[in-house]
Amino acid sequence: RRIYPEGRCGDFTQSLMELGAVVCVPGGAPKCEACPLKEICLSFANGTERMLPVKKKKPEKRQEEKTVFLLRCGEKIAVERREEKGVLHGLWQFPNVDGLLEDHQIAAVLREWGIGAFSLEKSVERSHIFTHIRWGMRGYVLSCEEMSSRFRWATSEELAGEISLPTAFRQFAEDISL
Repeated sequence: RRIYPEGRCGDFTQSLMELGAVVCVPGGAPKCEACPLKEICLSFANGTERMLPVKKKKPEKRQEEKTVFLLRCGEKIAVERREEKGVLHGLWQFPNVDGLLEDHQIAAVLREWGIGAFSLEKSVERSHIFTHIRWGMRGYVLSCEEMSSRFRWATSEELAGEISLPTAFRQFAEDISL
């Protein structure tokens, strides 16, 4: 049989949503005694009104590890744009690589990026949770003697104003005294 009234489908749908929010009460005890549809409600007739709706279990967050390089050369800090795809695409970030590198592995990455002489000041652990991913991050605060052309080298003022870092990376700001 036809449930939706002719020409009033939108109003009827809105009414059903209102019933669901006010009478069926998600996460609470349904108020079946006040429901104008209890005579035709299959859940009420079958005694299953307290078991509905069945919520899908949220999938586990995917765990990803990142090594973040907090590179300082004089009063400037290295930043770069993220790729145009994936999480935080196109936004500014501190340089980083996938995986958690140990202290002895960072020199090879820096050489590849055109940074020769550097000194390691400290390492810090941080994390950031997105809706479907959890990033475990190890940040290395490093002083370098020369600026690689691979990066944009920004002042603290530029990072506070025109270059906006997403929270996942901004949380490292206190570690490099921004």
